[in-house]
Amino acid sequence: MNLAKLLIRDERATLSAVARRYAAEWGPQCLRALLLLGLLYVAALEAYLIDDAKITFRQVWNFIHGDGMTFNFGERVQAFTHPAWFFILSAAGFVTREMFITATVLSIALSLGAVALLLAAERRICGGG
Repeated sequence: MNLAKLLIRDERATLSAVARRYAAEWGPQCLRALLLLGLLYVAALEAYLIDDAKITFRQVWNFIHGDGMTFNFGERVQAFTHPAWFFILSAAGFVTREMFITATVLSIALSLGAVALLLAAERRICGGG
């Protein structure tokens, strides 16, 4: 075998090994980054309100203004079915005094937190980096 062919074959093998190593090390991280960007894109694209959110916003507004956890002032009816979200939104709404952007930012932050927990669990289970 001549020396030129041997060098070319070794160079290809080296490039192939480098490509495999790069894909093994950076492939999962690139995939995670793309999935995270996709999540943020969908969250920004789908930021709209449904009627249940508006009901919650009114209850939070009444609550942080001292009128109780009700939809209508003076009624003694609890109309929300999500106490954790209600109190998180109430605490944030008390600080910001604004509901739509506060709820959107909180939703994105909590979604990113869930993704972070999922990635931590994936690393622990799969032993990946």
